[in-house]
Amino acid sequence: VGRGQARVGRDGTTVGRRWRGVSGGGAPKNWGAPAGRAGLDRAPISSAVARMGAEASLAYGDYLTRQNAKADRTYADLMQALEQTGRDRTLAAADVLNNWGLVHYLGDIRKAEPLYRRSLELHRSIEGVDAVGPVILSNYAGVLETLGRFEEAAALYQETMRSAHERNDPRVEMDAALCLADTYSESGRVQDAAATLAAIEPRVTGKLFVPVRRAHLHSARGLLALARNDA
Repeated sequence: VGRGQARVGRDGTTVGRRWRGVSGGGAPKNWGAPAGRAGLDRAPISSAVARMGAEASLAYGDYLTRQNAKADRTYADLMQALEQTGRDRTLAAADVLNNWGLVHYLGDIRKAEPLYRRSLELHRSIEGVDAVGPVILSNYAGVLETLGRFEEAAALYQETMRSAHERNDPRVEMDAALCLADTYSESGRVQDAAATLAAIEPRVTGKLFVPVRRAHLHSARGLLALARNDA
């Protein structure tokens, strides 16, 4: 995962995963099919919660196919529906907010910030301050880094690394370490950046360093060199 890129497809993005915990019913599985919204409108879905789960799947499908305007509208409607039914303080709502943030991550990052922040706040209030999954933390850290809020981003990347380590997720832990090094370099903390990269070096030859992660490492080294004025 490159610097400042949202983590997609792990525990940070969830389509229908939380609806079972909210209502006892799961979201339909086929809402990524070509029928799309027309199929949803014709479907005999009697449960409001099941319909919201289907809408979440449809919105995520729009995001994956880069129909971001559609996805944005659907997520806005979905959050309104959650608020109207008293479900806006649930993990389902937190997941909707996280996935909605993805819609704006590579567009207007300022719109993504409050969505990720609200998602993280919900996860902390429901799961516990120290029990939030690493991808939720990393997504918000990436937004803060992009916005130049480096001190906050660094703290969240460190928390991401701890959370990933506790869950035995070395990929997310390594990605967060690389992003932390970038954040340190961008904020002029060159000694911290160098120390972070030095801690990574013993693992460079391992299986974790697929091409995209190796490219990020080279980028991080270059960013540190620029920060030192010795590029």
